Amino acid sequence: MARILIVDDDEILAEILIDVLAAAGHSASAVHHGDDALRAIDESGADLLILDYDLPGASGLEVLRQVRRHPQGLHVLVMMLTAKSGKLLAVRAHHDDVDDYLVKPVTPELLVRRVEALLRSGALARQVSHPAS
Repeated sequence: MARILIVDDDEILAEILIDVLAAAGHSASAVHHGDDALRAIDESGADLLILDYDLPGASGLEVLRQVRRHPQGLHVLVMMLTAKSGKLLAVRAHHDDVDDYLVKPVTPELLVRRVEALLRSGALARQVSHPAS
């Protein structure tokens, strides 16, 4: 079970995502303002951050940059889930160290598949960088 933090200003969508992820066996919570993301990561010990681009207070890319500069945020996987579909934004997000990028709307099945694939790849990367003694 992964701990997933959703940062999306659409409260209804965030609740749906929480339900979908809980049905897949994960623990999910949400904040609705970009400025709350770092505090919530510290409190939840999130394994994965699902981040919208359009947020009040700070854009998703600004939040991503803050997360990556934060000691706890260095180990958090980040999936950007946004209605913005331009290639330039996707390239910028990957340049800023986003681990996956999905465009809304997304089916629950696709979201769960991508979340679980991302979590597996993150676990594998941690095993490679920190092999058991």
